[in-house]
Amino acid sequence: RHLKLTALRSRQPQESIDYQRQIMQTLQLSEDKREAYQGLQGRFQEQRTKMAMLNAQLGIASREEKRNKLTLTELDALPAGTNTYLAVGKMFVQEPCDKIIEDLATTTKETVSEIEKLTEQRKQLEASMSETEKSLKEILSTATVVSPEDAANADE
Repeated sequence: RHLKLTALRSRQPQESIDYQRQIMQTLQLSEDKREAYQGLQGRFQEQRTKMAMLNAQLGIASREEKRNKLTLTELDALPAGTNTYLAVGKMFVQEPCDKIIEDLATTTKETVSEIEKLTEQRKQLEASMSETEKSLKEILSTATVVSPEDAANADE
């Protein structure tokens, strides 16, 4: 089963390359526009990869923020003088509750500012992606459509 999945995955990039060649054969573009199209296509793929990374980082940061806020609400509910322990590696160190709350509040503020920064980066990347997509569509709109028979005759 594992070998079959690996074989299928290894064929997918080749199939996409063949599909792109087929599209390029049915669309007639000048050489400079073809190079621009391929460059923009590569740039768009890079932007999609960056977007996926940004979304993953945002997810991690938002989960950390939620966990910190939940821990803060639980610590606030504890009565004064309760023994609290902080996990440090494989051991636990006794810390005053006020210090733990202070540290968690600081960490939460840092996480919120990181989320804001990542959200701003995502907005900028979305704008850049839309510009790249617009440029790709613009290049494709200037292309001349060639029937597959004509493309085959041109190759011969």
